[in-house]
Amino acid sequence: MEQLVTFLGTIVASFFILSLAVETILENFRGILSLFGINVLKSQKTLESALSEAAEFVPQDQKEYAKFAAFVKFVEDGSANIADVLTETQKIRKSFAAAADPKQKNDLISNHNEWLAAACGPIRASLERSEEKRVFVLRILSAAIGIAISWLAGLNVIEFAGTSFANNPILGYLLAGLAAAGGSSFWHDQLDRVRSVKQIGQQVSNLIPARPN
Repeated sequence: MEQLVTFLGTIVASFFILSLAVETILENFRGILSLFGINVLKSQKTLESALSEAAEFVPQDQKEYAKFAAFVKFVEDGSANIADVLTETQKIRKSFAAAADPKQKNDLISNHNEWLAAACGPIRASLERSEEKRVFVLRILSAAIGIAISWLAGLNVIEFAGTSFANNPILGYLLAGLAAAGGSSFWHDQLDRVRSVKQIGQQVSNLIPARPN
């Protein structure tokens, strides 16, 4: 029993370190690409996240207006190559900014929400396709990095298990690399959470006036 616990602990610790190494290398690779303006491996902002961020720190009675403004901006940014949509969103933004009282704003929201939802449909579909491709590429890269590290480190999981396939190290490296690729997604999620907390902290600090010396 003690040997089994030790074996499982070794396997888990190895995969833990390996998946963390894979995500660290992948994160640095994404950062290098970003320096050259290549953001194909970074997730794009969804409509839900855009609306959530827009309403994060505004007063309760302004949240609906902030979300509508973010909705218009999301459609505008996603329709950069469609002149008719850009013309309409710019007209909506100007009318919304010029609205003097809540009733005017509410009327604008009621009148344009349906059109915005229709215009947003193709944008969301395009983002979903892009996200699927991005995730697929990241998984391939994670697996390749994991297999390379496993080979360099001699991490053969089949050899650990002491099976009859121990004489075929390539299969052991492949399994270790694929397992590390799956684990790296966990670390990617954790890094995203840390970034979100950091961004929220920065936004909060910007809202707090500096104390006079």
